Amino acid sequence: MDDVNRLFFQTWVELPGYAERIETATKQIRIVCQERRPILLYSGGKDSLVLLHLAMQIDPEMPIYHFDNGFDGEKGTWRFPPAIEAEVVRNAELAGARNIYVRGGGNKGPSARRFFGNLREVMRATHTDIEMMGLRQAESAGRKRRISDFVLHEGSRWISAPLKELRTEDIWAYILDNDLRYASTYDRYAPLVGWLNARFTSMFSNAMVPKGGGIVIDSVLFPEHKYAHRPESPEDFAP
Repeated sequence: MDDVNRLFFQTWVELPGYAERIETATKQIRIVCQERRPILLYSGGKDSLVLLHLAMQIDPEMPIYHFDNGFDGEKGTWRFPPAIEAEVVRNAELAGARNIYVRGGGNKGPSARRFFGNLREVMRATHTDIEMMGLRQAESAGRKRRISDFVLHEGSRWISAPLKELRTEDIWAYILDNDLRYASTYDRYAPLVGWLNARFTSMFSNAMVPKGGGIVIDSVLFPEHKYAHRPESPEDFAP
């Protein structure tokens, strides 16, 4: 992160409202942990990193689900390069994660069926009954309408969104204030779109590009990750 943005987010910590919003999120995590058996969904992006760090201070044994989008054998491209996968898992461990369940990967490529199928399997194995996610109202108008409370019931799913009131500035301020190691891809992506607009999922996933706009830029900023064949080793993708 450049010095100007770093100073901005470091200053944000001192502004009115920041500490109160972080405390609200912390209280809501604690409530969910007391009343339910949560599993934390961790993508490797900034929001899930902050959620993970907050949650590990309350329940360091909480199970964490991470889906590796892997290699798309049909298209011949990596959807989640091994070097990035290794980095975000390590970031989670540095933030306090102990019980990380990594699923996906392989040659099948990402899909909602694989994501949720693996999630249900892990939830049964860990006896968890609610998905804790880093959803925030500030991300979009659709998210604001969806996240009416920090506990939601959607069909057969129970979802907890304790970060719902946090702003993007809060997220980066918290990361810097707690010296968390975030995904290095932000440092290449954010200078183009702005630190308040950079989304980790948009770098490597067509499915996560916001409807009505947005671009997938992995082939532009990250050409080393766009192989037409499956490399022999993860070292081929080292940043």
